[in-house]
Amino acid sequence: PLAIARALAERSRRDTSSELALYASAADAHATLASGDSTGAERALRALLARPLPPGTTLTWFPFGGLGAERLLLSQLLLARGEFREATLVAASLDAAAPASFPLYLLASLEVRKSSATARRDANEAARVQARLDQLALQSPSVAAPR
Repeated sequence: PLAIARALAERSRRDTSSELALYASAADAHATLASGDSTGAERALRALLARPLPPGTTLTWFPFGGLGAERLLLSQLLLARGEFREATLVAASLDAAAPASFPLYLLASLEVRKSSATARRDANEAARVQARLDQLALQSPSVAAPR
C-alpha cells in the first residue's frame, strides 16, 4: 500500500485533477492504516470524506465511486474505538443505491450498524438491522446473515 500511495502522491503533484488527488488521498489513508497507525488513518479518512466529490461518471459508476471502501473502513475504525453513534452514521451513508458501488458495501455496513446497536444496548435497533441482514440472506442465498 505504501508504494501505491507514494506513486499516486507523486502523480498527483504533476496531474492536479481532483480525481487523482482523491485516489492519492485514499491510498495514503490505506497505507497509513497498513503501517499500524489507526489514528492517522482515521484522520486521513475524515479529511478525505470531508472533501466535496468532483462531478463525473468515474465517481458514480466505478468501484471507487463515492469512496465506499473508505466510508466502510472509517465506520469500522470508529466502531473499534467505541464511537458507536458516529460509526453508525458513517455506515448508514452506504445505505443508498447511488453511487452504483454502494450496494457492494451494504452487508458490511449493516454488520457495523448491528455491532454498534448491540454495543449501545439498543435491542430494537439491533433487531431491525438483523431483520435486514436476514432479508438480504433470503434474497441472495450466497449471503449468510451474521448472528
